Order: sequence, then C-alpha cells, then structure tokens
Amino acid sequence: WFDGVMARLCALALRNDIQKEYVCKLIRLRNLSPAKPSIEFEAWPWEVRIYTLGRFALTKDGAPLTFSGKAQKKTLAIVKALLSLGGRDVSESRLQDVLWPDAEGDQARQNLKATVHRVRKLIGAESIQWHEGKLSLNPQLCWVDVWAFEQQLNKLLQVLPTGHTAIMSAMNDILNRYPGLYLQGDDESYLLAMRERLRSKVLRLLEQAARTLGQQHHTDAISLYLRALEIEPLAEVFYQGLLRSYLALGLMAEARSTYERCRNNLMTLLKVSPSAETERLASAIK
Repeated sequence: WFDGVMARLCALALRNDIQKEYVCKLIRLRNLSPAKPSIEFEAWPWEVRIYTLGRFALTKDGAPLTFSGKAQKKTLAIVKALLSLGGRDVSESRLQDVLWPDAEGDQARQNLKATVHRVRKLIGAESIQWHEGKLSLNPQLCWVDVWAFEQQLNKLLQVLPTGHTAIMSAMNDILNRYPGLYLQGDDESYLLAMRERLRSKVLRLLEQAARTLGQQHHTDAISLYLRALEIEPLAEVFYQGLLRSYLALGLMAEARSTYERCRNNLMTLLKVSPSAETERLASAIK
C-alpha cells in the first residue's frame, strides 16, 4: 500500500464515476488526500466543505452543520474573515484588526487563539493551520466553493478563443456556480473587497464571452448579456451589446425595449443620459 499511488487511483476512479461509494469510504478510512490538492475536484469526499456564494454554509463529513447560538455564529466569523482575506497565509495581526478592532494587542491575540480553538472543535483539529504568525484553511481537508469558482473563471479565459459551443458550456457552468453574491446578506467591511472583486470578474468574463459570441452567434450572446444585466443593471456596455445583437437579428421591438430600459435606469438611478454610442445604436432602430 502506497498512499500517493492509491490517492491518484481513487481520484481517477471518482473522475470516471467508478465505484464512487466504495472509493469515498476507502479515502476516509485511509485518510487519503489528493496527490496534488486540486480544490476544483468537487467529487473528492472532502472532510469540510464551505459555501460562500449566495449563502454561508458548512458541511462536515457530508453532513450540514447548523448554528443556532449567537456564540457559534460569532465563532464562525473567523472563517468568513479568513476567506475574505485570501484564505491562505493571513497574518494574525490582520485578523485581529478586523475582528477585534477595539481590543488591546494581548487581548486580541487571546481572542484569536480562543476562537481558532472553537472552530477546530467544530470542523476539525487540522482545519485551520497556524504557523509563524500566519493562518490558513487547510487545502488538504477543506473544499471552498469560492476557490473552486475562481479556478473555473481562470479556465474560462483559456476557452474563450476555442469556439461558441465550448464558451456556452463553460459560461453555463460558471453561472450555475454563482447563485448570488459572496457572503450575501453579510455587510462586514472586511468582506466587501472580495465580494466586489468576484462580481467584477464575473461581469468582465460575461462581457468578453458575449462579445466573442456576438460576432456570429447573436442568440447566445443575447442570453449572456441578459444574465449580465441581472447582476449589474446599470452597465451600459451590456445594453449596447444587446442592441447590436437585436439589430443584427432584425428584432426591432426588442431593441427598442432594451434602449428604453437602459435610458430609464440610467436617468432614474444615476441621473445621467445614455452615452453617444448607445444613442448611435438607438438611431438604427428609428
């Protein structure tokens, strides 16, 4: 028995849907880890799974954890903060600053030590690593949806030049994995940068994919522009893309409705008029 060899064999079996129940049992029994931790490998029976997109949820050994007490919810704030600050090699001083900004140095560190201890009791002693003043979620044990999602986003960049079928397949997968904003419902300042970075990245990729499809596949481009506007209804570039595709297909009623929606949203919410490019496209409708 060689752990590394068997871990690769188990991964191969899971990827090919071979004896999944037995393989997962074997992994847990032998405490195997992926040969090269690959966070997008969702089929692996991760000890801990953390969900942050559209909600916050945790599972331990496949069972969802529920948190009803105020103390437990406070404890889990460190998981949210750790992820929001990158999830890996986050300095203890940074965590102390965002979670206990009013505490003195020694007290803040004691708070951090006590909170990490409680989290480890909840989700596993090895779930959070603390080494030389830096904390990380253990990638050998923890699967995090936002980490897997970002890897999918990076892969999409490689797919964009390959053709419309691959682009639509990749985009559908991305959008299915993005049910809502990062830690939606939470308003702590430390998570806003991560939320906006992810949101901006999704919108940027949607725009690139839709623009690529809009060269020949206008119907698919329209579906992506509409999804983008659900995320950001004030992005004029998406209205412009919609107008171009509707005009290319001769769908004048849809184009007119899109222009009116764009103008009304910009005037009502931003107090600005559509740009010259939007007006130029609108003139083709008239």
